Amino acid sequence: MLSSSRRRRARLNDVAAALKGYTGIIVSAMVPGAGGYELKRDDGTSAAEQLARLIPKGRVVTAFTSISSALIREPARGETPTVFTCADDKAARSTVIALAKEIGFEGVDAGHLDASRNIENLGLLVGQLAYGSGFGNRGTLRAYVAS
Repeated sequence: MLSSSRRRRARLNDVAAALKGYTGIIVSAMVPGAGGYELKRDDGTSAAEQLARLIPKGRVVTAFTSISSALIREPARGETPTVFTCADDKAARSTVIALAKEIGFEGVDAGHLDASRNIENLGLLVGQLAYGSGFGNRGTLRAYVAS
């Protein structure tokens, strides 16, 4: 029987195997550590970076990590949650930002895929606020420039 961490790594490998040779955009909304999902990060890379290594022809974009599924199903009224987006492929990043805007979010370009290390951690923060601090599953983050 595989250990829990090996099973989870096997799932990432299964996803990569299913997408082998895929050249399109792959949106990674993974939040390692959320829901008991752990990923070995000994080299300091994010889940999205590991996925990009496993699917080298795909264009991996990190996005939607700090948006709960409740907000995706029923968007907020008034405030517009921010979708922090990063990818090494600028065109793929722009496409996902446009998608985020189309479905009612603000897409923010956070740069190259190595920024996913921080963006994935934002998902952990939102989870902590939602369940550890009592904000509920509609809590999210909003980026803005203060004047």
